Amino acid sequence: MKILWISDSPTSPSGFGMVTAAVCKRLAARGHPVEILGWQSRGFETRWEGIPLRPVRRNMFGADVLLGYLHRFQPDFIITLADVWWMSFLADPPIQQYLDLSGARWVLYYPLDGADPDGRLPPGWQRVLKTADVPVAMSRFGVEVSSRCGVDSAYVPHGCDLGTFAPPTDKEAAKALLGYEGKFVILSDARNQPRKLLPRTLDIVRAFASGKPNVVAHLHCDPEDDAASSELYSYQLRDDVAALGLSQIVRYTAGFRMRSAQGLPVAALAGIYAAADAHLLCSWGEGFGLPTLQAASSGVVPIAVDYSASRELVEGHGFAVPAESRVLDEFGMVRCLLSREASVDVLDALYADRQLLAERSRRSREFALSYGWDEVVRMWEEVLRAAPPRRKPVRSRSFTWVAGEARASSDLPEPVAATTMTALGRLPEGAKVSLRMSERTPGEAAAHIQADTSMKRPPIGIPVSLPPFFSGSPTARIGHILVSPHDLDLAPPLLAIFPRLAFSVPMSSGDITQASMLTIEELLPALPHYALVVNQAGPAPAQLDLACAALGVPFYGPSRFWPQVRTQTPVLAIRRLLTDPGLSEWRREVAVQRAARLIGSDTIQELRALAVANQPRPVRPAARAPQPAMADMEMFIVRPGSHAPADASDQLASFAAQHGGVVLMTSRRFLIVAMPRGGKDLLEAHSLAGFVGGITLDEDVDASRALKKIFVENALKQLKIGLQ
Repeated sequence: MKILWISDSPTSPSGFGMVTAAVCKRLAARGHPVEILGWQSRGFETRWEGIPLRPVRRNMFGADVLLGYLHRFQPDFIITLADVWWMSFLADPPIQQYLDLSGARWVLYYPLDGADPDGRLPPGWQRVLKTADVPVAMSRFGVEVSSRCGVDSAYVPHGCDLGTFAPPTDKEAAKALLGYEGKFVILSDARNQPRKLLPRTLDIVRAFASGKPNVVAHLHCDPEDDAASSELYSYQLRDDVAALGLSQIVRYTAGFRMRSAQGLPVAALAGIYAAADAHLLCSWGEGFGLPTLQAASSGVVPIAVDYSASRELVEGHGFAVPAESRVLDEFGMVRCLLSREASVDVLDALYADRQLLAERSRRSREFALSYGWDEVVRMWEEVLRAAPPRRKPVRSRSFTWVAGEARASSDLPEPVAATTMTALGRLPEGAKVSLRMSERTPGEAAAHIQADTSMKRPPIGIPVSLPPFFSGSPTARIGHILVSPHDLDLAPPLLAIFPRLAFSVPMSSGDITQASMLTIEELLPALPHYALVVNQAGPAPAQLDLACAALGVPFYGPSRFWPQVRTQTPVLAIRRLLTDPGLSEWRREVAVQRAARLIGSDTIQELRALAVANQPRPVRPAARAPQPAMADMEMFIVRPGSHAPADASDQLASFAAQHGGVVLMTSRRFLIVAMPRGGKDLLEAHSLAGFVGGITLDEDVDASRALKKIFVENALKQLKIGLQ
């Protein structure tokens, strides 16, 4: 059987990359001609383990090169290892026509890490699954959900190298190799991306390790992963670890980068597993969960949420932790956030009872023994040999014509019918032609998938931005926070963890130490655009917490409506809100219920109506003349170090001005400056600077205009001084 495999490259340090390597190598060894279209491969064709490795070009999934590879290789099967919605382009006419003519079959090997509240998939996903010739789920959960959607899916799980991922003969010796002698080791093999919920992992580690001097948490991930530098996921793992006081507990895999050919040798990865006692995976759902299986194979007790494929990989030997909360993603799929408290209880039990730990370790290894890669590849051969022939296209259009007649009986579009008659025009007079044709539209499957996300529900990300709370409400802007002026000192530590945060202050005019607040009526239209409002130290507009409750805008600060966030410091409380969508969603539901009870539902509806009615109409921006000098300026908030002298802000302001900067605002605790590009490096190198973080003010609303006005006034003062 000739097989074209499409997925992560076998050299990629991802789960899909490991599966590609393990399966393709064994299929080729069994005599099947195999080629790989690897998503991380660029440039020219290479060979991996003797297997041709084809590169992608413009499209990251290979949509623009696939048809050429198919004509050249002419495979019997095209196996795509990918999320369902990534592969919608295979349902387009060019690929489907090739499959019709060649008889090749599309095998969609897919993960399902969740389902909608009814246990089904979005319509667009169902459409793609029903287009594939051989849908193959990698979990029992996936088979069950697919069945509810009318899709009869085969089942082939991922596997594990049972000889490499095996319990060590001497656990303490394995720990000693990593410097973990005498430690209770928690491993989390999870990529630094939104779904894996690393902030929740750190919460659990912090609570569990309290009062225990011999705990180590090893994070096998890339702290500088590119995935952590996007608008959807802007998160500095190392700074979060430091903020939580875990720098002496958390360890990382040395030298590991999430880059093709920059991963970790499998033997070295297995050595990390061998040193661990428990494996904690906090992701909100798994299509399979290869680390959970590798942990079990290594005799490491796996802990994961009681949902999706994770459940079947931990039941009976590991621990399926109940969900603390459930949220919906942009597709309307349920995402389960495992309970921190229950996870800590599990770890406490394993830590206190070493017999329980040993028994669960033994049972975990026994469970994994049926998941060897050789057995998995045998299952693949069975599925491919039993695969039905290429399904016939659905012919929904008809065409009947008698040569010599002027018109045809047809439900085809007129241009198509005319072209068909011209093509058949040489037939002898009286010859009758009857055709039935299939109709396919380019991009149709992708359009259906796009329609699945049209509910205006944003993707789940970090920092958290909740979906609109009521009909007509604007969507909050990710990372945009409204703070009272006296809470601006919270910005530097928060920016260290979430670099893309943007702060605004609800001021109308004047110096920040004397300015009056905007009224709640002035601020109301802007509020729904914020992902969070902070008024811990005040002052702030009257009834700001009530307005936030009515509009569903998360609020932090003293309030009779909003539940408290029980953490040690305001920074950690805000961090919790920005990393826990379940908590943020629950708080706003409680807040609006309390507001309705104490203030009345009519007031809530009035506030919502005012907020919606006064939304600014979209205005086409006027063309601006080039402003090269200001285009090269960046704004920063600068906080002096903890041991800096009393005049540190003045010294830093003078330093900024000497290097082409403009001081926009000063206070005893911080200053805001605009600097030419490269100015951040200069500021960070200054001995008095304790923190330097970027600021973005791009909202054309009153709350931002007030702060911008202060900046302009202060800049003009400095320019006048400079001209004298």
